[in-house]
Amino acid sequence: MRFVGNYAPCGLSPQTDGMFLAVVIPAAKENRAVSMVVLASMAGSLAFTYLPLLRNISGGTRIIILTVVIAAAAAIIKPVEETEVRP
Repeated sequence: MRFVGNYAPCGLSPQTDGMFLAVVIPAAKENRAVSMVVLASMAGSLAFTYLPLLRNISGGTRIIILTVVIAAAAAIIKPVEETEVRP
């Protein structure tokens, strides 16, 4: 895998990170549940990076595990209320 300027694999750029932040930050400011999910994902990612038992798990598997666990926890703790749609 080639790296561009020791920053990211080819095909990714700082603009990609900026677009991601542009989507997440406004939602996190408006909704506390989104803020908690963002913080939980950061903490989980940090744990998978530094804890001896978890750091040997591959990057792709980390993403899958964190996504499923955090999304399930968020859905259980703060479910989205259903709204009735009128025809």
